[in-house]
Amino acid sequence: MTSSALDEVRECLSQKELPIAYLATVDADGAPQVRPLTLMFYRDSFYFATFRKSHKAQQISRDKRVEFVTMFHNDPFTGYIRVMGTVQEIPDLSIRLEITTACKYPVTEYWKGVDDPDFLFFKAAPVRVKYNRPGEFDELDVTEEFPT
Repeated sequence: MTSSALDEVRECLSQKELPIAYLATVDADGAPQVRPLTLMFYRDSFYFATFRKSHKAQQISRDKRVEFVTMFHNDPFTGYIRVMGTVQEIPDLSIRLEITTACKYPVTEYWKGVDDPDFLFFKAAPVRVKYNRPGEFDELDVTEEFPT
């Protein structure tokens, strides 16, 4: 590869103001649950927020394993990054504020602020990362390029 997958992912994500990812969790019966969310990518790590009382938050509290995918469009082709791993809550208000501000995440559209008791903020710890370049057919395992 002439450039690293991490460099390419940085470039693809920088082209999106608020990247949408599709997050999979597991419900209490073991059934997969998938929903869209706004993905934040900051200093080579992935973050997302949700309501503390949401089904997503309840599912994560039972099982911290998640998988998410976000699509990259490079007309006429598409590609994606798929991340499998676990998530951990980030309770530190200064870190929440730093990341949401840097990522231009619209916190106040949904919560009073990063200190709102219903604002739940997570960092993903990748176990496996797959990257499919726009226009290519096979995904690459690029796990070693992403911090855990």
